[in-house]
Amino acid sequence: MQSERHAHLDAVRARIISDRLPHAEEYGILGRTGDGTPCACCDKPIISAQRLYKVELSDGRAFSMHLDCYDNWRQESLSIQQA
Repeated sequence: MQSERHAHLDAVRARIISDRLPHAEEYGILGRTGDGTPCACCDKPIISAQRLYKVELSDGRAFSMHLDCYDNWRQESLSIQQA
């Protein structure tokens, strides 16, 4: 399970570096029930049994994420910014 987490963190980091995902800047976040929207971090659908976190950036872009994916995105984005 730990290796899956590391693989996921690596994938999220790669998406941030390649600009597929933004760096964590000033943003708003809304939570709601999943509706099948694909996650911006892992591409898997966010189903109704899960929470969908919609990250809205100050420039108007928005990204939907699972809770765990949101946590990984924040962690990796902040790690990249501090490097």
